[in-house]
Amino acid sequence: MVFLKKTSFILLIFFLISCSVAGRWWYDRLDIFISNYFFDYAEFSYEQKSYIRKITKDYLRWNTSQEIPKYITLLIEVKELNQETTSKDIKLIRNQGENLFLTSNNFFIPHIINFCETLTDIQVEEIREFFEERITKREASLEKSKDIKPQEKNTKFFKSMSRIMGVKLNKRQLDVIRNMSVEITDKTSHSIKKQKEWDKELISILENRKDKNFSLNLKRHLDNLLTSNTDEYRENIYNEIIAKTISSFDNKQSNKFKRRIEVFISSLDKILLNQKYE
Repeated sequence: MVFLKKTSFILLIFFLISCSVAGRWWYDRLDIFISNYFFDYAEFSYEQKSYIRKITKDYLRWNTSQEIPKYITLLIEVKELNQETTSKDIKLIRNQGENLFLTSNNFFIPHIINFCETLTDIQVEEIREFFEERITKREASLEKSKDIKPQEKNTKFFKSMSRIMGVKLNKRQLDVIRNMSVEITDKTSHSIKKQKEWDKELISILENRKDKNFSLNLKRHLDNLLTSNTDEYRENIYNEIIAKTISSFDNKQSNKFKRRIEVFISSLDKILLNQKYE
């Protein structure tokens, strides 16, 4: 879904920010944060929680050795963006970021399938309730912001993301973003509808976890969550906005942008160095 394709890159940025702000303390506890995320779905048994903790620890080791070097390579490419940046450059970088997120997601899929075979009927019902509550919150958020024009939402989003990357956009840059965002329609309602359908199908699969095709059905469904068709026209506009914004940076903005990327790279280098001596 478009929502998840957009969110995957944001989550990658959040990961980098967390590493740079809290350093190794945060990263060494990444497995705990992920475990607690899964624990929110239902009331699991001691054995189930132990399984989740083991898998998240395995993920942390795998991510450190296999993925962090890829993050660094991607950040070096981001740092090299300049006044010549095009939407094609942004598309290539975003695709790499999304692929990193997908790779992490794929690490968990076989373990999630094994874990779901141990669920009880009560736990499946708790997961259903968790999904319904999450949808209710998204619908309430949509209702609250229904009077805000899509271009204003998008302008606020790009303004916030630029701040995270160390850059304060000027009025001219924000006006360009606002004007280009007119072509981006708000698809939050559609995204929520698709999420409802996906959640409903997942619960149906879990309810039939004794079927011989359970593992295959669940894998297909989990894969579908992050590999659905993307709205290419919409994505192209996002890429064009990012490219025009970066290419319009003055020297001060460009220097701050590069320094922020250097902080991210330095934080990841330290994590790799610490692993080497452990």
